Amino acid sequence: MVARMEALVTPSVLQWARESAGLDLADVAKRLKATPDRIRSWEKGVSRPTWGQFSTLAQMYRRPTAIFYLDEPPSEPDTPPDYRTAKPGQGSSEVKFEWRRMHHVRGIALDLP
Repeated sequence: MVARMEALVTPSVLQWARESAGLDLADVAKRLKATPDRIRSWEKGVSRPTWGQFSTLAQMYRRPTAIFYLDEPPSEPDTPPDYRTAKPGQGSSEVKFEWRRMHHVRGIALDLP
């Protein structure tokens, strides 16, 4: 029998990645076919996701897997408010991802000679 391989990720980075992607516990739990309590336990460091679950999380959050092994969440520019939503400041996960991508491309362009 194969032992369960846990991803040794940083719990606070898991929570930061979920929140910065604009997803709540119920969304993530539904996609992983898990309970919100299980996701919360990963984010508190009580338990850890399997490698397969972690891989799915990284894809959902649109983050490289290496970022989850940092000691603390990295700093990012604030996402501008999205006034198209019912809750100002929330924004959709797609808008947040595009904002991150645009900011990254801008940084590359500024470094060009």
